[in-house]
Amino acid sequence: MLPETLWIAINVVDRFLSKRVVSLVKLQLVGVTAMFIAAKYEEILAPSVDEFVFMTERGYERDEILKG
Repeated sequence: MLPETLWIAINVVDRFLSKRVVSLVKLQLVGVTAMFIAAKYEEILAPSVDEFVFMTERGYERDEILKG
């Protein structure tokens, strides 16, 4: 992924955390959802939701990321 994708994801996480309190358990879900959003915005060939599930070692299911 492009470096810009990471910067967008960090920005999304930062904005989200400035408005909401998130438990430590759900912080990875916030991060992976932000990466998914950023990749869809920035990447030509964005990873699929299933690839993000794989990246989290199945820590979250497909539906959790999509609802995130």
